[in-house]
Amino acid sequence: RSRLLVRSAGAGVLFGLPAPASCYSPAPTGSTGTGLPGKSLTGRRNLTRISKETVISGITNCDPVKKARRWMDQQGITHRFHDFRTDGLVEDLCRGWLEAVGWETVVNRRSTSWRGLDDAQRQALSDPDKAVQLLSEQPTLIKRPVLETDEHRLFGFTEQRYAEIFADR
Repeated sequence: RSRLLVRSAGAGVLFGLPAPASCYSPAPTGSTGTGLPGKSLTGRRNLTRISKETVISGITNCDPVKKARRWMDQQGITHRFHDFRTDGLVEDLCRGWLEAVGWETVVNRRSTSWRGLDDAQRQALSDPDKAVQLLSEQPTLIKRPVLETDEHRLFGFTEQRYAEIFADR
């Protein structure tokens, strides 16, 4: 699987990441899984991409989350909203974000929640297990909204970045 380049700008940070193995399935008979004749995604086994749903995660009353959801609705882009407070925050999801992009990207260091942390808690963020525990206990530390699509993961909202991501849809 190929990786996309990491890009950043303004309030949002965009990471083109490979999809997890669960997003792939065996290709139909006679297909190479890439749309190109004779080109296989793995070289050993033909795979076809299964589209993952678009998910916006955050907190309902958060202004950037409201703006992102409103923008998605105005553009007619189907998405699912995952509320950290009512739907919970799965530790594996949080761990995946931290492994993929690091706590510096995941954590909103301009938030009231960040300012309320003591030095020991801030230093604990460099330990993945402690970071997952802290983010699970205080989801307001996470930069919101978190947009996840087939190929992108974006922390924060800017209309320009969302427009770039969904330009081909």
